[in-house]
Amino acid sequence: MPRSVRPLSRNRRRRCSSAGVVERLEPRLPLAVTTPFEVRFTTTTTGDITFAANTLMTAPATPEGDAARNGVGSELNNNDFTMVYVDIDADPTTFNSSSADLVVPDGAQVLFAGLYWGGRTSASAAPGGETQLRNTVKFQAPGASGYTDITGAIIGTVSSSYQGFADVTSLVQEGGAGSYTVANVRAVSDKSDFYAGWSLVVAYQAPGEPARNLTVFDGYGS
Repeated sequence: MPRSVRPLSRNRRRRCSSAGVVERLEPRLPLAVTTPFEVRFTTTTTGDITFAANTLMTAPATPEGDAARNGVGSELNNNDFTMVYVDIDADPTTFNSSSADLVVPDGAQVLFAGLYWGGRTSASAAPGGETQLRNTVKFQAPGASGYTDITGAIIGTVSSSYQGFADVTSLVQEGGAGSYTVANVRAVSDKSDFYAGWSLVVAYQAPGEPARNLTVFDGYGS
């Protein structure tokens, strides 16, 4: 005999673990979407989507900061720290930089590569002091002798936070797998509750992969 089921309120939602134990889910606030999410790239082929990404801000070089980076200690929340830039290169033209490895199967063909970056900044405190510079970054592919200056588009902003995008498909097709470096993402350092980082999103075709629909959406919400 059918019976009615009343959904739990948001603050009372539950889920069952694999052991059958009912767990309480923490409350979730919906994103405030300022730029609707739309398709950036789509195809159906034998391939996959992968990422290379890294931060450009970290905890300071103190005993507490070192412990947080190592995932130990009692102070692991970035909000507790005065964040500083990550700057791995010896290039005097960069104020922040970090690298990550892009891994794709042998014989893979890059179909799309989108570079996304973002941070929290302000016109008065950002390097250069100009918010319009948020759409510019430096990008270095494997084997390149130096950085390529990238001018992209700002997908969205909320207050002092923003998200940038540039299509770097041709650069990644040429560079292939290996270490990619991104630099000069505008953000505020030496203050608490600030951040910066980047992601390289790559769709590829490769022999031996299952047939899939590969779709990349982007937009902005916070």
